[in-house]
Amino acid sequence: MFDDTIMLCKQAGFSANIVSQPRHMQTLLTEVAAGLGVAIAPYCISKLYSQSCHFLTLTDAHKSIATQLHVKSTNHSATVNAFVALVIANQPSIAKSMA
Repeated sequence: MFDDTIMLCKQAGFSANIVSQPRHMQTLLTEVAAGLGVAIAPYCISKLYSQSCHFLTLTDAHKSIATQLHVKSTNHSATVNAFVALVIANQPSIAKSMA
């Protein structure tokens, strides 16, 4: 995702000046709220509480983010097996909804 973001910035005509890469998204919001800069982050971060941040959707930044389902190879859970089967059966509609 990092490389894709850098590439999208270059395609838009600028180079990102990266001053921080926090491990936790809430830390990222705290840094933005403190005025340390702006952030490019996944949409899901907008669901975190931050009174001082404003979230803008980037337009014309069409890039798919690869997702995978990981399951322990020695899984013995009927619930996990049912979920995996559900994901596999619905993979086309899931992919379409994420496009």
